[in-house]
Amino acid sequence: MENDLHTAFVSKERAELFLSNLEQLHTDKGINDTSHSALKTEYSINLQHARIKIEGIKQELNKRLALKSRQLGVFKQELANLDARFKVGQIPSEAYLKLSKNPQKKAAVLEAEIAHLNSLISAQNSSEISIPESTGLAGLFSSRFQARKVHTDAFPGHLVWTPPSQPAPAAEVVAPVKGSSTGQNLRSTAGLRRSMK
Repeated sequence: MENDLHTAFVSKERAELFLSNLEQLHTDKGINDTSHSALKTEYSINLQHARIKIEGIKQELNKRLALKSRQLGVFKQELANLDARFKVGQIPSEAYLKLSKNPQKKAAVLEAEIAHLNSLISAQNSSEISIPESTGLAGLFSSRFQARKVHTDAFPGHLVWTPPSQPAPAAEVVAPVKGSSTGQNLRSTAGLRRSMK
């Protein structure tokens, strides 16, 4: 669910970014009125769709939160009942510790899940949602694209979505053959490559 929410926030932020750049471009007379109107309509529709998506996901998260809260209440009441039985002397301390272990563990798990759901519901942008970068479409956007300042003659200071620079390929390493010098081994490797072509 957090993947979907992150993706929706990324879509929203992209649309907001494009609208902001579009208005600046129009103000600077870098685009005619017809193009401005068409692009503004497109980006505004994308923004509205993203907002609707975010709202729908958060409604589903609230449903999950309500369910988890009810489940937590059941385990807490079970622990309270055990505590009362122990205090009145109905069950010895050994039995109390053994019987309370499982509901305590389940309650702790539910409390962690509830905290996570609350953090997603209260999130206002994609940076507030932590997910693995390689997971889903949201990971594709966050790992391959980023909004950053660029300086161009045409649009100085505009924010644009650009792919990060690709790392240089690692140099090939050839392990030396036992009993041979490094140079001899490299020559024999090169000869093998020519024979395979």
